[in-house]
Amino acid sequence: MAKSQSITHLQYPSGRADFDWKTLIWQGIAPYKVEAFAWRVLLRRVPVRSELVKRGVMTVSESCCPLCNECEESVTHLFFSCGIVWKVWGGFLEVWEVSSVLPNDPKDFFMAWKELLPAVYKCRIVWGIIPQAVIWSVWLHRNDLVFNGKKPDVRQIKFAAKVRVVCWLEAKFKGAPFTKEDFLADLSRATDTILKKMGLVLCSWSPPPVGTFKFNVDGAFKADESVGGIGGILRNDAGKLLFSFSNLIGSVSPLLAEALAIEHTLELTTASTWLNNFKVVIESDCEVMVKVDLTCVPRGCNALVDWFAKKALG
Repeated sequence: MAKSQSITHLQYPSGRADFDWKTLIWQGIAPYKVEAFAWRVLLRRVPVRSELVKRGVMTVSESCCPLCNECEESVTHLFFSCGIVWKVWGGFLEVWEVSSVLPNDPKDFFMAWKELLPAVYKCRIVWGIIPQAVIWSVWLHRNDLVFNGKKPDVRQIKFAAKVRVVCWLEAKFKGAPFTKEDFLADLSRATDTILKKMGLVLCSWSPPPVGTFKFNVDGAFKADESVGGIGGILRNDAGKLLFSFSNLIGSVSPLLAEALAIEHTLELTTASTWLNNFKVVIESDCEVMVKVDLTCVPRGCNALVDWFAKKALG
Protein backbone atom coordinates (compact mmCIF):
# COMPACT_ATOMS: atom_id res chain seq x y z
CA MET A 1 0.00 0.00 0.00
CA ALA A 2 1.31 3.42 -0.91
CA LYS A 3 2.27 5.79 1.89
CA SER A 4 -0.43 8.30 0.99
CA GLN A 5 -3.04 5.54 1.06
CA SER A 6 -1.83 4.38 4.47
CA ILE A 7 -2.13 7.90 5.87
CA THR A 8 -5.63 8.25 4.46
CA HIS A 9 -6.73 4.96 6.03
CA LEU A 10 -5.27 5.95 9.40
CA GLN A 11 -7.09 9.29 9.34
CA TYR A 12 -10.37 7.82 8.05
CA PRO A 13 -10.64 4.26 9.48
CA SER A 14 -14.20 3.82 8.20
CA GLY A 15 -12.71 3.70 4.71
CA ARG A 16 -11.75 0.12 5.49
CA ALA A 17 -15.26 -0.85 6.55
CA ASP A 18 -18.21 -1.80 4.40
CA PHE A 19 -20.61 0.79 5.82
CA ASP A 20 -23.55 2.29 4.00
CA TRP A 21 -21.82 5.31 2.45
CA LYS A 22 -24.59 5.63 -0.16
CA THR A 23 -26.90 7.24 2.40
CA LEU A 24 -24.80 10.37 1.95
CA ILE A 25 -26.43 10.71 -1.47
CA TRP A 26 -30.08 9.68 -1.07
CA GLN A 27 -31.04 11.89 1.88
CA GLY A 28 -34.23 13.39 0.48
CA ILE A 29 -33.20 17.01 1.12
CA ALA A 30 -31.57 18.09 -2.12
CA PRO A 31 -33.70 17.90 -5.30
CA TYR A 32 -33.72 14.49 -6.89
CA LYS A 33 -31.80 15.69 -9.98
CA VAL A 34 -29.00 16.90 -7.70
CA GLU A 35 -28.87 13.61 -5.79
CA ALA A 36 -28.84 11.72 -9.08
CA PHE A 37 -26.00 13.90 -10.37
CA ALA A 38 -23.97 13.38 -7.19
CA TRP A 39 -24.50 9.64 -7.65
CA ARG A 40 -23.14 9.91 -11.20
CA VAL A 41 -20.10 11.77 -9.87
CA LEU A 42 -19.57 8.97 -7.39
CA LEU A 43 -19.63 6.49 -10.29
CA ARG A 44 -17.52 8.84 -12.47
CA ARG A 45 -20.20 8.95 -15.13
CA VAL A 46 -20.17 12.67 -15.90
CA PRO A 47 -19.34 14.04 -19.39
CA VAL A 48 -16.18 15.88 -18.35
CA ARG A 49 -13.56 16.60 -21.02
CA SER A 50 -11.38 13.56 -20.27
CA GLU A 51 -14.39 11.32 -20.96
CA LEU A 52 -15.24 13.22 -24.14
CA VAL A 53 -11.67 12.68 -25.35
CA LYS A 54 -12.10 8.93 -24.84
CA ARG A 55 -15.27 9.05 -26.93
CA GLY A 56 -13.54 10.98 -29.70
CA VAL A 57 -15.73 14.04 -29.22
CA MET A 58 -12.78 16.26 -28.21
CA THR A 59 -9.02 16.21 -28.77
CA VAL A 60 -6.41 15.93 -26.03
CA SER A 61 -5.45 19.57 -26.60
CA GLU A 62 -9.00 20.59 -25.64
CA SER A 63 -9.17 18.60 -22.42
CA CYS A 64 -7.91 21.23 -19.94
CA CYS A 65 -10.05 22.10 -16.94
CA PRO A 66 -12.06 25.25 -17.78
CA LEU A 67 -11.74 26.45 -14.18
CA CYS A 68 -7.96 26.37 -13.66
CA ASN A 69 -6.82 25.72 -17.24
CA GLU A 70 -3.87 23.74 -15.86
CA CYS A 71 -4.83 20.05 -15.63
CA GLU A 72 -6.96 17.61 -17.59
CA GLU A 73 -10.61 17.88 -16.65
CA SER A 74 -11.46 14.56 -15.02
CA VAL A 75 -14.17 13.88 -12.43
CA THR A 76 -11.61 13.73 -9.60
CA HIS A 77 -9.92 16.95 -10.71
CA LEU A 78 -13.01 19.05 -11.49
CA PHE A 79 -14.93 18.30 -8.30
CA PHE A 80 -12.22 17.59 -5.72
CA SER A 81 -8.63 18.57 -6.57
CA CYS A 82 -8.88 21.63 -8.83
CA GLY A 83 -7.28 24.60 -7.05
CA ILE A 84 -10.35 26.75 -7.71
CA VAL A 85 -12.77 24.16 -6.38
CA TRP A 86 -10.64 23.33 -3.37
CA LYS A 87 -11.02 26.94 -2.21
CA VAL A 88 -14.78 26.30 -2.17
CA TRP A 89 -14.39 23.15 -0.06
CA GLY A 90 -11.94 24.98 2.18
CA GLY A 91 -14.41 27.78 2.70
CA PHE A 92 -16.98 25.38 4.14
CA LEU A 93 -14.35 23.68 6.32
CA GLU A 94 -13.36 27.06 7.75
CA VAL A 95 -16.93 27.78 8.88
CA TRP A 96 -16.56 25.05 11.52
CA GLU A 97 -12.80 25.51 11.96
CA VAL A 98 -12.13 22.07 10.52
CA SER A 99 -8.69 21.38 9.06
CA SER A 100 -8.24 18.28 6.93
CA VAL A 101 -6.61 16.82 3.85
CA LEU A 102 -9.32 15.09 1.80
CA PRO A 103 -8.77 12.42 -0.88
CA ASN A 104 -9.50 12.99 -4.56
CA ASP A 105 -11.36 9.74 -5.24
CA PRO A 106 -15.13 10.47 -5.16
CA LYS A 107 -16.04 7.53 -2.92
CA ASP A 108 -13.12 8.12 -0.56
CA PHE A 109 -13.96 11.82 -0.44
CA PHE A 110 -17.56 11.17 0.64
CA MET A 111 -16.40 8.66 3.26
CA ALA A 112 -13.80 11.11 4.57
CA TRP A 113 -16.43 13.87 4.71
CA LYS A 114 -18.58 11.60 6.86
CA GLU A 115 -15.63 10.96 9.19
CA LEU A 116 -15.44 14.70 9.85
CA LEU A 117 -19.02 14.72 11.19
CA PRO A 118 -18.04 14.42 14.89
CA ALA A 119 -16.26 17.76 14.58
CA VAL A 120 -19.49 19.41 13.44
CA TYR A 121 -22.01 17.30 15.35
CA LYS A 122 -24.22 20.31 16.02
CA CYS A 123 -24.88 20.70 12.31
CA ARG A 124 -24.97 17.10 11.14
CA ILE A 125 -27.89 17.63 8.74
CA VAL A 126 -26.33 20.75 7.24
CA TRP A 127 -22.92 19.10 6.94
CA GLY A 128 -24.38 16.08 5.17
CA ILE A 129 -25.79 18.05 2.22
CA ILE A 130 -22.85 20.39 1.64
CA PRO A 131 -21.09 17.97 -0.78
CA GLN A 132 -24.16 17.83 -3.02
CA ALA A 133 -24.53 21.63 -2.97
CA VAL A 134 -20.86 22.14 -3.85
CA ILE A 135 -20.77 19.50 -6.59
CA TRP A 136 -23.93 20.82 -8.25
CA SER A 137 -22.77 24.46 -7.99
CA VAL A 138 -19.36 23.61 -9.45
CA TRP A 139 -20.96 21.80 -12.39
CA LEU A 140 -23.33 24.66 -13.21
CA HIS A 141 -20.52 27.21 -12.90
CA ARG A 142 -18.29 25.06 -15.11
CA ASN A 143 -21.01 24.95 -17.76
CA ASP A 144 -21.36 28.74 -17.61
CA LEU A 145 -17.65 28.99 -18.38
CA VAL A 146 -17.81 26.50 -21.24
CA PHE A 147 -21.02 27.59 -22.92
CA ASN A 148 -21.48 31.22 -21.90
CA GLY A 149 -17.88 32.43 -21.77
CA LYS A 150 -17.94 33.45 -18.10
CA LYS A 151 -14.80 33.61 -15.94
CA PRO A 152 -14.05 31.46 -12.87
CA ASP A 153 -15.34 33.02 -9.66
CA VAL A 154 -14.70 31.20 -6.37
CA ARG A 155 -16.94 33.54 -4.40
CA GLN A 156 -19.82 32.96 -6.77
CA ILE A 157 -19.53 29.16 -6.44
CA LYS A 158 -19.34 29.43 -2.64
CA PHE A 159 -22.37 31.69 -2.44
CA ALA A 160 -24.40 29.55 -4.87
CA ALA A 161 -23.63 26.41 -2.84
CA LYS A 162 -24.57 28.15 0.42
CA VAL A 163 -27.84 29.47 -1.03
CA ARG A 164 -28.74 25.96 -2.21
CA VAL A 165 -28.14 24.53 1.27
CA VAL A 166 -30.39 27.22 2.76
CA CYS A 167 -33.17 26.76 0.20
CA TRP A 168 -33.15 22.96 0.51
CA LEU A 169 -33.39 23.12 4.30
CA GLU A 170 -36.09 25.79 4.19
CA ALA A 171 -38.14 23.59 1.84
CA LYS A 172 -37.59 20.49 3.98
CA PHE A 173 -38.13 22.07 7.39
CA LYS A 174 -40.96 24.53 6.91
CA GLY A 175 -41.43 26.95 9.79
CA ALA A 176 -37.86 26.60 11.07
CA PRO A 177 -36.92 29.38 13.54
CA PHE A 178 -34.37 31.08 11.31
CA THR A 179 -34.48 33.33 8.30
CA LYS A 180 -32.60 32.94 5.05
CA GLU A 181 -30.56 36.02 5.86
CA ASP A 182 -29.50 34.68 9.27
CA PHE A 183 -28.66 31.30 7.87
CA LEU A 184 -26.67 32.71 4.96
CA ALA A 185 -24.66 34.75 7.44
CA ASP A 186 -23.97 31.71 9.62
CA LEU A 187 -24.72 28.17 8.46
CA SER A 188 -24.45 26.88 12.01
CA ARG A 189 -27.66 28.68 13.05
CA ALA A 190 -29.86 25.82 11.76
CA THR A 191 -28.47 23.24 14.17
CA ASP A 192 -29.75 19.72 14.62
CA THR A 193 -30.83 20.67 18.16
CA ILE A 194 -33.25 23.30 16.84
CA LEU A 195 -34.66 20.96 14.21
CA LYS A 196 -35.14 18.16 16.75
CA LYS A 197 -36.91 20.47 19.18
CA MET A 198 -39.36 21.22 16.39
CA GLY A 199 -40.02 17.52 16.02
CA LEU A 200 -38.45 17.56 12.58
CA VAL A 201 -35.95 14.76 13.04
CA LEU A 202 -34.71 13.79 9.60
CA CYS A 203 -34.87 10.14 8.58
CA SER A 204 -33.07 8.67 5.63
CA TRP A 205 -33.76 5.66 3.47
CA SER A 206 -32.35 2.43 4.87
CA PRO A 207 -31.30 -0.47 2.64
CA PRO A 208 -33.05 -3.86 2.83
CA PRO A 209 -31.22 -7.04 3.96
CA VAL A 210 -28.60 -8.46 1.62
CA GLY A 211 -30.18 -10.21 -1.35
CA THR A 212 -33.47 -8.34 -0.88
CA PHE A 213 -35.07 -5.56 -2.95
CA LYS A 214 -37.04 -2.62 -1.57
CA PHE A 215 -39.94 -0.86 -3.30
CA ASN A 216 -40.80 2.54 -1.79
CA VAL A 217 -44.22 3.81 -2.85
CA ASP A 218 -46.21 6.99 -2.30
CA GLY A 219 -49.32 8.81 -3.42
CA ALA A 220 -49.77 12.56 -3.83
CA PHE A 221 -52.89 14.71 -4.09
CA LYS A 222 -53.35 18.24 -5.47
CA ALA A 223 -56.43 19.53 -3.67
CA ASP A 224 -57.02 22.62 -5.83
CA GLU A 225 -57.24 20.46 -8.95
CA SER A 226 -58.65 17.27 -7.37
CA VAL A 227 -56.02 15.21 -9.10
CA GLY A 228 -53.71 12.51 -7.77
CA GLY A 229 -50.36 11.02 -8.66
CA ILE A 230 -48.49 7.89 -7.64
CA GLY A 231 -44.80 7.09 -7.63
CA GLY A 232 -42.52 4.23 -6.77
CA ILE A 233 -38.83 3.33 -6.84
CA LEU A 234 -37.11 -0.03 -6.63
CA ARG A 235 -33.63 -0.30 -5.11
CA ASN A 236 -31.38 -3.19 -4.20
CA ASP A 237 -29.49 -3.77 -0.94
CA ALA A 238 -26.66 -1.54 -2.21
CA GLY A 239 -29.02 1.40 -2.71
CA LYS A 240 -28.81 1.27 -6.49
CA LEU A 241 -31.90 2.63 -8.24
CA LEU A 242 -33.21 -0.14 -10.52
CA PHE A 243 -36.66 1.04 -11.57
CA SER A 244 -39.12 3.88 -11.01
CA PHE A 245 -42.61 4.91 -12.03
CA SER A 246 -44.58 8.15 -11.85
CA ASN A 247 -48.20 8.08 -13.00
CA LEU A 248 -51.13 10.52 -13.01
CA ILE A 249 -54.27 8.81 -11.65
CA GLY A 250 -57.02 11.41 -11.98
CA SER A 251 -59.51 12.57 -9.37
CA VAL A 252 -59.08 10.49 -6.20
CA SER A 253 -58.82 10.98 -2.47
CA PRO A 254 -55.39 11.10 -0.79
CA LEU A 255 -55.98 7.70 0.82
CA LEU A 256 -57.01 6.15 -2.48
CA ALA A 257 -53.87 7.57 -4.10
CA GLU A 258 -51.78 5.74 -1.49
CA ALA A 259 -53.74 2.54 -2.09
CA LEU A 260 -53.36 2.77 -5.87
CA ALA A 261 -49.62 3.32 -5.49
CA ILE A 262 -49.36 0.12 -3.48
CA GLU A 263 -51.64 -1.76 -5.87
CA HIS A 264 -49.58 -0.71 -8.89
CA THR A 265 -46.40 -1.79 -7.11
CA LEU A 266 -47.84 -5.21 -6.32
CA GLU A 267 -48.89 -5.62 -9.95
CA LEU A 268 -45.41 -4.76 -11.17
CA THR A 269 -43.78 -7.06 -8.64
CA THR A 270 -45.95 -10.09 -9.39
CA ALA A 271 -45.65 -9.55 -13.16
CA SER A 272 -41.85 -9.51 -13.04
CA THR A 273 -40.29 -12.91 -13.66
CA TRP A 274 -36.90 -12.02 -12.19
CA LEU A 275 -38.31 -10.31 -9.07
CA ASN A 276 -40.25 -13.48 -8.26
CA ASN A 277 -36.93 -15.08 -7.37
CA PHE A 278 -36.21 -12.55 -4.62
CA LYS A 279 -37.85 -11.18 -1.50
CA VAL A 280 -39.27 -7.69 -2.08
CA VAL A 281 -40.01 -5.28 0.76
CA ILE A 282 -42.65 -2.58 0.15
CA GLU A 283 -42.45 0.61 2.22
CA SER A 284 -45.05 3.35 2.52
CA ASP A 285 -45.40 6.38 4.80
CA CYS A 286 -49.19 5.99 5.05
CA GLU A 287 -50.01 4.38 8.39
CA VAL A 288 -53.57 3.43 7.41
CA MET A 289 -52.37 1.50 4.38
CA VAL A 290 -49.60 -0.14 6.38
CA LYS A 291 -52.23 -1.81 8.56
CA VAL A 292 -52.84 -3.99 5.52
CA ASP A 293 -49.51 -5.65 6.46
CA LEU A 294 -46.93 -3.35 4.90
CA THR A 295 -44.08 -1.52 6.61
CA CYS A 296 -44.69 2.03 7.83
CA VAL A 297 -41.69 4.37 7.68
CA PRO A 298 -41.22 8.07 8.55
CA ARG A 299 -41.83 10.45 5.65
CA GLY A 300 -38.14 11.28 5.48
CA CYS A 301 -37.32 7.68 4.58
CA ASN A 302 -39.76 7.94 1.69
CA ALA A 303 -38.51 11.31 0.40
CA LEU A 304 -37.25 10.20 -2.99
CA VAL A 305 -40.38 8.31 -3.97
CA ASP A 306 -42.48 11.25 -2.74
CA TRP A 307 -40.75 13.28 -5.46
CA PHE A 308 -41.82 10.75 -8.09
CA ALA A 309 -45.44 10.92 -6.94
CA LYS A 310 -45.45 14.73 -7.09
CA LYS A 311 -43.71 14.62 -10.46
CA ALA A 312 -46.83 13.02 -11.95
CA LEU A 313 -48.81 16.09 -10.87
CA GLY A 314 -46.57 18.35 -12.95
